[in-house]
Amino acid sequence: MKVHVVQLGARNRAAAAALGIAALVIGGVLLALGITLLAGVVVVGGAVAGGVMLYRRLTGRRGGAARAGLDPRMEVFADPTRGAPRLGGPDER
Repeated sequence: MKVHVVQLGARNRAAAAALGIAALVIGGVLLALGITLLAGVVVVGGAVAGGVMLYRRLTGRRGGAARAGLDPRMEVFADPTRGAPRLGGPDER
């Protein structure tokens, strides 16, 4: 099996320094773009949530759980007399 090695380099120090600086600048630009996109998502999410809260306040509507109420008698519990289901293995019968 033949292994191919790819190298990226420069023949002198000035070219190597320029390549390193370019890599740092490109990384900084990508980092700034990512932070800007994340901040945009936060702003849009806050605006949507604020609009929903304002709409609900103006119309007098509440959330579904607050309107319907929670009834503890309607909760579903496992039957304690049956025990937990088991996974069958080679040594279980």
